[in-house]
Amino acid sequence: MKKNYTILFTVSFIFVCQFLSAQSIDFRNRYKKQYVAYQISKLKSTNKSVVVCDSVLQFNYSATDSIQTHRTINRFDSVANQIASITYRWDTINHLWIDTMKNDFIITNNKCTESIVSLWNPKKNKWVTKEKDDYTFDANNFIYQDIYSLWDSTNNVWVNNSKYIYKDNAQRYDTIYEGYRWDKTIPGWLITQRDSITYNSAGKETLHISYALSYPSTSLSGLSKTVKTYNQSNQLVETITYNWDSKGLKWILYTKEDLLYDQNGLHANGTSEVYSASVSVWTKVGETEYTFDSLGNQTSYIYSQWDSYFSRWMPVGKSEQAFNSNGQQIMDAQYQYIIGIIYGTYKTVITLDANNLTSKGIYYTWNSNTNSWVPNMKNYYYNSAHSISDSLTEIPLQNAKVLVYPNPAKNQLTISTQTDNASITIYNYLGEILTSQKTNTDKTIISLEPFTAGIYFVSITVGTTTVIKKITVVK
Repeated sequence: MKKNYTILFTVSFIFVCQFLSAQSIDFRNRYKKQYVAYQISKLKSTNKSVVVCDSVLQFNYSATDSIQTHRTINRFDSVANQIASITYRWDTINHLWIDTMKNDFIITNNKCTESIVSLWNPKKNKWVTKEKDDYTFDANNFIYQDIYSLWDSTNNVWVNNSKYIYKDNAQRYDTIYEGYRWDKTIPGWLITQRDSITYNSAGKETLHISYALSYPSTSLSGLSKTVKTYNQSNQLVETITYNWDSKGLKWILYTKEDLLYDQNGLHANGTSEVYSASVSVWTKVGETEYTFDSLGNQTSYIYSQWDSYFSRWMPVGKSEQAFNSNGQQIMDAQYQYIIGIIYGTYKTVITLDANNLTSKGIYYTWNSNTNSWVPNMKNYYYNSAHSISDSLTEIPLQNAKVLVYPNPAKNQLTISTQTDNASITIYNYLGEILTSQKTNTDKTIISLEPFTAGIYFVSITVGTTTVIKKITVVK
């Protein structure tokens, strides 16, 4: 789990930590090793068309110009499965690209079942194998297990290091996550962490319980619990966290945040409190203020805490986000206040191409002398586009017709196949499966409530024939 938190000295600032961490990060990606950046190969059709990221070029800004530093080249097979990713660094003395790292992906039945990382050894003039991930998939083609191993160059064998198990619901939301480490003394896998997550019908997380290994014990004990409550519009109105009392063997209240929205749902004020178990009293420690756009995306956040010296609320953290008309985030900026003065911590600005894939990213740092953002690094993403036909709402399939409507869609999508034996799968633009099902009727209605605004692909298979439809979801 990679999160960069500013060191804070008051317990009340836990609310800022929770926010300043990377937002909207998928639960799966917070825990597992890197899978495959582009698993779009699952989109199979007679008219085989996908969009892939061929390369990434990275620059660092200098006082006078930008200097290229790294380049990543992605390689794909004939059906768009990513089979390799090679990273180079720029040699500023000899003015050439030098091999740095390589990731080879082993494809089985159009799924990445193994990922091997190698580093370039300039002295030996060859690639040196370092680590690998072995992936196992469930019946819905979701990643079920990831085993991470390290290469023992002395004995020329792979050595188990860690293992991750994921259990998903039908909407591909993780409901169970388990982490293990390899224990040589057993020898075998020893569980180190377990997370259990519950969602409401709209796909909103309502309960998240974490357990962790408590040394020297070999069994799990409670770590944290979060309970979230939503209003009828599925807006978050209350978050309560608990800590585990290892002596009393029970959950004890820790923090609480309550949110109150305006009548348009575009603005919310919140209060943050910490619970004192010794006197059974909630103490207000912070105030929060949120704003949202018409699509429900959070566009700004300010957190304030009580300053006892000045006897007033003082802002301590702030964030700003921007989104395009499809609801995709294109800007993220984070700030902190020190003695009432605002300082930026980081800022990212993303440019998207016509396929809604990232084409450029500029990363900024804060110049405290000028109190302004200064570009620090930029990445260019080169995507080869092979557009999937999106001009048809009526698609011929053998002797029948497939109807996909409405498009754009908001709340639900209807798919008429004129057969009760079809397979329907929806992917995002990275080719990740979001939902998959077999039909038992000629008309299928799919709820789009869990989907964010953006571009998706619907794959419909009858017998050996598959067609793909590109749809737009608006919120």
